[in-house]
Amino acid sequence: MRWFDFLKKWFTRLHPVNKMAADEIAVMRGILMGVKHTVEVELSCDQVYELIDQYVEMVARGEDAAAKLPLVRAHLDHCIECREEYEVLLSLIENSLAS
Repeated sequence: MRWFDFLKKWFTRLHPVNKMAADEIAVMRGILMGVKHTVEVELSCDQVYELIDQYVEMVARGEDAAAKLPLVRAHLDHCIECREEYEVLLSLIENSLAS
């Protein structure tokens, strides 16, 4: 049995009156995916913030930033806020290069 199914059944037994709503399932799935993709060494948002300009510049130059800064890439894959910051910075650089 998959972990998600197990936890869903467990939660339903704890709360038999209320069945899990779609938003509760989505939240649980997000938490489980975060746990599933947790690694021993991770960067915090503050650490990524200090490196993100270097990462964006590498991407803009066509370098393999993910290979050079894999922990930044891993963080961006799972952190919506940092990924949005990355996308804004990258679009600013790309637009300035296109001008």
